[in-house]
Amino acid sequence: MIPGRATHRARRPGVRYGGRLMWLAILTFVVSFSSGMTGPVFPLHAQALGATYEQIGMVSAAGSLIHAGFASRAGRLADKLGHDLMFFLSSLAIVLSTTAYFFSRTLFLATLGKALDSLFIASYWPALESASHSSGNAAGHSLGVVYTVYPVATFAASAATGWLAGRLGYRASFAAALIGGVAAVVGVSIGLSRRRKLDAGHGDVAARVGRRLRLHGERPERSARLLPGSRPRFAAALIACFTYCVLVGETFTFVPLLAEARGLRVELVGLLVGVFWLGACWRTAPGPMWCLCRPS
Repeated sequence: MIPGRATHRARRPGVRYGGRLMWLAILTFVVSFSSGMTGPVFPLHAQALGATYEQIGMVSAAGSLIHAGFASRAGRLADKLGHDLMFFLSSLAIVLSTTAYFFSRTLFLATLGKALDSLFIASYWPALESASHSSGNAAGHSLGVVYTVYPVATFAASAATGWLAGRLGYRASFAAALIGGVAAVVGVSIGLSRRRKLDAGHGDVAARVGRRLRLHGERPERSARLLPGSRPRFAAALIACFTYCVLVGETFTFVPLLAEARGLRVELVGLLVGVFWLGACWRTAPGPMWCLCRPS
């Protein structure tokens, strides 16, 4: 028996959602792996360039400030420009960051790489969470998948960068991360071209839907606001997130330096950072702020 057109229409949204989720998971793995390969060796590389502990801490703190200052702007850009374009820009930030790391002979160029790495984080994750939330009722499942892929990719990257740095030097890790960033840029570029074709094909349908919503006085998009009585919980979540990020930032900045000072090999330093990152990511549930919001 041949399925009718109605059956095909019912199946297509699920197929599109599954393909989109697979795309987000693969992209998250690639960019997280690429960015994760620079994290464990950056403090060691900066120290090899002559930086003191104080200077390394200041550079890492500056990167966190860049992340905090640009994240809200990047979220708005994702709403205006689209998720895929922000994925392209964040992947390009990885390429520029790892290039700066690879060619750095002074602390200034390494600091520039750290700043670009922070721009990647600030631009990628708001767009990724927004893309996951656009899945509607499957938003929780989508977030769960990408937040599972992220620590796995980061753990694998930390272990791999320790092995590479121990045998070929820090710049080998940066070179491998650069290759991953280029692969992400190419993949997102292909996805953007396909997306434009799909958007061109569905443009008339979207216009008709928009006109129908306006005629009925409906809003095509819904805003989000806090649940009634959730402001104290929201404030507590902000404080908890701030404290957690401070502790994690200090750990990832100074654990590699301390481990090397204690005589630990670089291979084991990467594995140590990877295990800690794996536990830190899986300990925190994705989207605590999202649970306090609802569409209005």
